[in-house]
Amino acid sequence: MVTTHEAGNRRLPDPEQLEFAVRNSLVMYTANTRDFAALHRVWATAERDHFGIIVRTNQRLPVASQLRALRRLLTTMRLDDLDNQLLFLENWLA
Repeated sequence: MVTTHEAGNRRLPDPEQLEFAVRNSLVMYTANTRDFAALHRVWATAERDHFGIIVRTNQRLPVASQLRALRRLLTTMRLDDLDNQLLFLENWLA
């Protein structure tokens, strides 16, 4: 796991963020739902692969709830099942 800040990518545009994730075999996790949902559609139309995008729509969702939902998602699905998927974190809340 690496944050955008840790990777030195804070100022990169969204498409470059996703490119970085793909180059490093990473699943994206973001609160930027609108832009990454659109980017997912662009990549799907272009038949480009990524390792998954998990978006959070609730900007005020507590960190503990986010972690529980991520844990539920990742214990329910295999990592390979995330490939080319756009998943909404809120669907994995208890």
